[in-house]
Amino acid sequence: MALLSAILFATIQACDSGSPAGLDDPVPTYGECNLTPNYINEVDLNRWPSFPLRYYFDSASFPTEFLADYRSSITDGIRRWHELAVDELGAIIEVNAQTDSDFLVVYREITPTNSPARTFHSTGTPYLEGGEIVYNSTAMAQVEEMVRNGFSRDAFRRGLSSIAAHEMGHLMGIIGHPSRTDVLMGSSVFSQDGPTLSDMNTLIHA
Repeated sequence: MALLSAILFATIQACDSGSPAGLDDPVPTYGECNLTPNYINEVDLNRWPSFPLRYYFDSASFPTEFLADYRSSITDGIRRWHELAVDELGAIIEVNAQTDSDFLVVYREITPTNSPARTFHSTGTPYLEGGEIVYNSTAMAQVEEMVRNGFSRDAFRRGLSSIAAHEMGHLMGIIGHPSRTDVLMGSSVFSQDGPTLSDMNTLIHA
């Protein structure tokens, strides 16, 4: 039931400079941008050196029977960040070769086995250098079997999309979970389908 619960579940103000810190600029002190609401005091933050972020969807790793569901839902979840981030941070685009990507979306076994998905970073100094969004084959196989037995395919897709949006927030630099339940990046439930203003403002601080 916990797995099922997990699967189901304004205007952005710019800094005084008019844009986030550039590659040669110091990282803004928390609060300098006066971007509220946010939850910067509850999470660790990191950042990428530049945008766009390019991802490769590893189709071969996903089960053929559900490949179309995963691809469309994950694309939708990532697009929710892209739609907000493109003006303030930068675009997030899919590429056709893994060698051209900054991060990978893949399906494989990970621990804990009951977690639907996890994000892994290659953390550089001072920037993120790569990463993966991994859909857990062990956990997701249970949900796929539920779909075969009559569980709503639409609900399955909505859950996949929400997970993608949540994991994308981690991938972009929100490390950890705030205690709040009214934002995408909270740990208890995925109560939001996409990033809220608080999520976006927190990421801009990174």
